[in-house]
Amino acid sequence: MPSPAPPQWDLQADCSQCTGLCCVALPYTRSADFPATKTADTACPHLDDSCGCRIHDRLTADGWHGCRAFHCAGAGPHTAQVLFPQRSWRTDDEPAVQFDTFRMMLGMFEIARYVEEARARVAPGAPCADPDLAAALAQVSADLHHEVHRAPPVDRDDALQYRARAAPLLHQVAAAVRDAHACRAALSPLARRLTRQAPGADLAGRNLRGADLRGSDLTGALLIGTDLRGADLAEATLLGVDPRGALLDGTKLDSALFAPPGWG
Repeated sequence: MPSPAPPQWDLQADCSQCTGLCCVALPYTRSADFPATKTADTACPHLDDSCGCRIHDRLTADGWHGCRAFHCAGAGPHTAQVLFPQRSWRTDDEPAVQFDTFRMMLGMFEIARYVEEARARVAPGAPCADPDLAAALAQVSADLHHEVHRAPPVDRDDALQYRARAAPLLHQVAAAVRDAHACRAALSPLARRLTRQAPGADLAGRNLRGADLRGSDLTGALLIGTDLRGADLAEATLLGVDPRGALLDGTKLDSALFAPPGWG
């Protein structure tokens, strides 16, 4: 299967190139992650006139852990600069279209981030090189890149369709990475036990400090408040984990697969 030309993705969360879309379009609820409640499509009271955050330097201290952990993978800058250039939501006659588009882009760019990471793992010369899998991922990436450049509004089902296309390929890549690890080193008893619980192991609040989790499958794991300080997650699969409040000082993540944004 010939690979299409690789698209150029910008998956960086550059707030200076956005218009505070996440601070308006997304809701939040009073919880351990947020000290207040806000509905969707309303501006956060901390958003200033230049679309910056008035309390950015004290988000953690003031309890805004959800804001600190959030990463749009480039969906915000793309929505603001590519899809709605020179159209501020503050003066737009239909700002809801911008907000709805941004929410759709969040899902699309999350998939793109996973797909691009998977492509690197099976590219020619990589330890898990697989030409057929690389070509299939390249096609998804190219199609997805074309889709996110369509003029809004974006079909609500698009993200779900691309997620369905990408998911089996991502799982194949993850399995290949774990198999390659298993050929070099046996899983620890803990890594084997947690892998058997995947997807969706409930590790919330667990003390896994210094644990050997190399090559484990933690797909969909709840890691809320989990102590992973000093743990070794080399070549572990972290697809779709819930990482809120996880403790990560000294955690070895260099070769972990599909780690949440900001964990690297």
